[in-house]
Amino acid sequence: MKDAANFEDAFFKEFWDHYYDTPEQKKAFELFEKLKEKRTYFPSYEHADYGLWNEYVGNVLAQRGYELLNMEDEYKWPHYWHCVKLPHGFDCDTNGFHKYVISLGNSGSFVRDIAEVFDSEWEDKYAMFPEEVQKHPLFEATETIKFEGYYDYTGEKHFAAATRLEEEYKDPVAAWNALLSASYWGGRRERLDIVEKAWQQAIDLSEKQGWTAINEVLKEQLEFYNHYKDNV
Repeated sequence: MKDAANFEDAFFKEFWDHYYDTPEQKKAFELFEKLKEKRTYFPSYEHADYGLWNEYVGNVLAQRGYELLNMEDEYKWPHYWHCVKLPHGFDCDTNGFHKYVISLGNSGSFVRDIAEVFDSEWEDKYAMFPEEVQKHPLFEATETIKFEGYYDYTGEKHFAAATRLEEEYKDPVAAWNALLSASYWGGRRERLDIVEKAWQQAIDLSEKQGWTAINEVLKEQLEFYNHYKDNV
């Protein structure tokens, strides 16, 4: 087809409409259209379910808020906070809506921007967050990305946050997400010790929570990893 590149968005939407025909899919693409039509469009935060698009939407809206310099922080911070609570990692699909692809296809490319506002020493920015957010372990973890730099951050604070989220906050899903983030940042810095710790803790967490399928996959992958780590 001639000029196929000009129809990438249409192809992308048609593909997902066919293979993921759900209300969440429809809602996500309605949002994408609004974001594309108006560069200043920025919806108020709502705890909405976009299905497979949950993380993608959370990241895109946080980045949009960061780019709108004239908008008050009180409208932005819920999106920032939602974004940093999501599991950090690589976005393997860098196609689709070219205006809303996360730059470089991974969390490091936008978290470095958003982490700038997580600064307990910057009084104006710190004050926009509620006290429960200021004291949350993921606030400290995100702040550490700012101060250590996204090239040097190793994920240790996310690993520590995962333990607190499981034991103190009794929030296993948040703990799981923090472990994924710890693995991502540790992997970026080639800190396999952190990746392996997070991996084992994820196995323990999934076993305690009865997440049988996830637990079995994690143990099988770890066995495979250790075999080649020790024999190659």
